[in-house]
Amino acid sequence: MFSRIVVSKAQRASIRAELESQFPTVLSYIQFIISTYNQADILGKMFSCLSKWLEFGISIVKVESLFDYLFNSLNNETIFDDASNCIIVLFTSPDALKYPSIFSHLLPYVLQLELILDQSLMIGDKEKAEWITKLITQFGENLAQLIIQMAITPNQQSQTLAHRFCCLVM
Repeated sequence: MFSRIVVSKAQRASIRAELESQFPTVLSYIQFIISTYNQADILGKMFSCLSKWLEFGISIVKVESLFDYLFNSLNNETIFDDASNCIIVLFTSPDALKYPSIFSHLLPYVLQLELILDQSLMIGDKEKAEWITKLITQFGENLAQLIIQMAITPNQQSQTLAHRFCCLVM
């Protein structure tokens, strides 16, 4: 268990900067784990580590390269829960309006969740269906402003994606 220490605002900023400067090393290690290991317990710890860094405030820009792996992991039963938890943290990132183009890249992944939801419902996997529904609604709740912006943009592709998301939610 960790103990707390009281530090000044300046010390806190210095510690935060030092931690952030080490994230490229952490990201390299995460990518190494992804490419090397297939054990659920190791991958689960990797997802937990990534979640903690996202909660810490690491910019989503720095983890965009992991989107494919993260969402594809939802198709793996042994790491589904860990991947889902990490995606929830991703969706609740305060970076949503700061980097709308990156978050808009998440929308096609979210729309693909409909297939997993349909499969889960067909086989009666209530727990998985609930998780997928939670992921979809969490995206909508936290990124509603972005979805509306995409719906009213002149870009037809963005409008279509936003409309498809609204239909999925309805």
